[in-house]
Amino acid sequence: MTFKSFVLSLPLQQDPTINWVITFVKSDANFPDTDDIEIIAKHVYLQLNEKQTLAFQKALVMYWTEAGNLNLMQAENHIVDLQDADDKYLFKRYQY
Repeated sequence: MTFKSFVLSLPLQQDPTINWVITFVKSDANFPDTDDIEIIAKHVYLQLNEKQTLAFQKALVMYWTEAGNLNLMQAENHIVDLQDADDKYLFKRYQY
């Protein structure tokens, strides 16, 4: 199961952040249908502010837990790494 298919299969949650991720993925016709976090991260990282990034990471943890592959969790911060390295990202954690 890909991350996209996992998110789209979720019923509405009590957690509004997860509901936001469901809505975000549903509304993005070009969202990658893959389980490769690097591809997903490259697609979304410029679109997410800090709170949205955390929501996305929470959904990834749910996905990896459901898939039973917690080894993938090491890639969870790939989105943040891309954000921090890109001058086009507007919501940097460490702006001086």
